[in-house]
Formats: sequence, C-alpha cells, structure tokens
Amino acid sequence: MNVVDDSIVSIVVQCLYLILRNYYMKNMDVDNIFCMTTHYEVLGIDANADETEIKKAYRSLSFKHHPDRSQDPDSSNIMQRINEAYEVLREPQSRQQYDAELNGMHSMHANPFMGGMGGMGGINIFDMLFSQMAGNMGNMGGINIEIMHNGNGTTFIRRHVGKPEIIVKNVSITLEQAYTGFVATVEIDRWNMRQQDGLKINEIESMQVKIPVGVETGQSILLEGIGNSIESNESNSIKGDVKVCVSVQSHATFIRQGSDICFKKTMSLKEALCGTQFQFEHLNGKMLTLNVTNAIIFPGGKKVFAGMGMPKMDGTVGNLVLEFDVQFPTSLTQEQKDALSNVL
Repeated sequence: MNVVDDSIVSIVVQCLYLILRNYYMKNMDVDNIFCMTTHYEVLGIDANADETEIKKAYRSLSFKHHPDRSQDPDSSNIMQRINEAYEVLREPQSRQQYDAELNGMHSMHANPFMGGMGGMGGINIFDMLFSQMAGNMGNMGGINIEIMHNGNGTTFIRRHVGKPEIIVKNVSITLEQAYTGFVATVEIDRWNMRQQDGLKINEIESMQVKIPVGVETGQSILLEGIGNSIESNESNSIKGDVKVCVSVQSHATFIRQGSDICFKKTMSLKEALCGTQFQFEHLNGKMLTLNVTNAIIFPGGKKVFAGMGMPKMDGTVGNLVLEFDVQFPTSLTQEQKDALSNVL
C-alpha cells in the first residue's frame, strides 16, 4: 500500500471510530462500559505488593475461579481478567508502564480544564472496536488510545505511545550449520509511522544475522532497535525489536541429545564377534575410521568419544556416542551350528 492509500485509510478509520464511539455513548450504559477496576484490585493486592505476593494472589484466585472448578457461569470472564492482570503485573517493565499510566490518570483531576475526575476509570476500547480492522490505526503495536469517563457524561481521550510490537522471524538451519555457526539472511518487513497523523510507510530490508555455534531448536536471537518505529513529535523515534527464532533440522546420520551427538552403527553377528572396521563422516566434514578388533561388541553397546560432540555457546563441547546394533541371523544350518559348537 502506498503513502496516499495509507492516508485515506487513516482518515476513514478515524471517522468510523468517532461514529462508533458516539453510538456507544448514546445507546449503552456508559458507566457499565467504562467502570473498570485496576489490575491490583482484580488480584486483591496492594499497589506496593512484591513479586511473591502477586504470584500468591494469582495462584489463589486461579484455583478459586478456574472454569473447571468454579460453578459460577461467569468464571471464564473472571479468569480472563485475572490472567490479564497477572500478565501485566508479573513483568517489571510492563508493571512500571502500567503504574505510570495509572499515576497519569489519577493526577488529571488537578487539571482545571478537565473538570472533576474523581472515581474515573480507564479502558482501552480502541483494540476492542478495531482489532479486526487493517490499516494505520489498527494493530500499531505502539499506539494505544484510551477513552476515560468521569461518571458525569464527559469523555476524555488520551493517546499513549509505547514500544512497537516485536517482529518475529523464523530461521531453519541444518545440524552442520548449528555445529559450525552460520550467517543467515533474514528479510525484515517493517513499518515507520508518524505519531501525529498515523502515516505509515512500509519497507523491506535484508539483514545478515549471525547464528551462534551450538544453537538449539527453540532458542532465539534478539535484534534490538531495528524493527517497526514510531516517529514522535520531538523528532526522535521509538524503535521496536526483531526476534529471530531458530529451529535445527533433523539429521540423516546423527541424533542430537543436548550437546551430545549419537551415531548408531548396525553390524552383523560375525562383525560383532570377529571384529570390523568402518568409516563415517563427522559433522565437521572429516572422515573418521574406527577399528574394532580386540573386543566383542554386545547389542546396545556404546562407545563414548569425549569432546567430539556439539560445541556449546559457553565454550564447552559434548561427546560423540556410538551405539551398536548387532543383527543376529534368523536361521542357521546344521553345519553352521556344528562349527560354532566346536569353536565356542
């Protein structure tokens, strides 16, 4: 979408927003819509509660109101509010931001142009109205519009700019690449938006991302400050991050078990008893030769080579584990049985 189209979408969405807001103000019970308790009140704790008290309150309320245990028909909604409160308060950063917003709302009663603000509550209904609507004004990740009501029919709008939502990219690599480290090319599709008018410009950038040695499936790399950005009125930008999630593919020869790599060698009963020699290629590309001449190999037997496994990000190295699978014959002739009987 080009710049002109984005501007048109922005105007249309804002007009729809005002129409819907006026409809709600005229046709709904405003006090019921806007009368919201704080997250602290939902969990029944003091605003100065520490992390332990927050967890304790959450566990107690979750046990009490869980839909599988509670007979209250509204238990699902209650549980949803409990979860929302806990998600905000359990993380120091989100709690600090929430406290700042609460303090900002409580201090607005001192503004002579706002009128009486006692008992005012705040609710973010912008996402509720426009969560399914694409365009500049929906799913910004960093801009929230709060509609606040003082109980006397007066509505106030406050715009809060936070950090844009994180961009998540997935990268799939081979086990060899996890062994040696790898530089992946990642295409980042992001937007830059002006705070004052919501004008958004999309851009795509290809970046080289270093995948560290020993990375495992599920681990991620955080690239700070190169994601979506919001240009504020003060000529600076609030920049989001990019998270690169790594998955390591299965290998045809080796099985990874933490920092160990396991190789299963299948051999005949004759090779297990009389000895054998075989080669295989290691993840580092080198051919390894193993001679088994002075030992009898038992089914399920293992041989461990220390320091020849996967390197880890802390600098240590795991082991190479060889596991032997001995194949027994399904039948023997009488001549073979006699020969074995004479030898063993």
